Amino acid sequence: MNKSDLVDAVANDSDMSKAQAARAVDSVLANVGDALGNGDSVSLVGLGPFSEDTELLVKVETHKLELQCILQLLKYLALKLVKV
Repeated sequence: MNKSDLVDAVANDSDMSKAQAARAVDSVLANVGDALGNGDSVSLVGLGPFSEDTELLVKVETHKLELQCILQLLKYLALKLVKV
């Protein structure tokens, strides 16, 4: 799955346009990246904690999370962004 596929999945799951879903995905990724870049630890429900030296993909594989968990998290975060 690439970013475009992820945007499509979030749009399909959340009644958002692809443009809205793209902004939501971009926002999530940017904020996680900013936090990690500032040396903060990030802990997300379904993903667990990770830090700047831990890649998300490695963490997902380590915990054997399915892609569905990630999509549910992004859907939740995207809906929160739409409501704001």
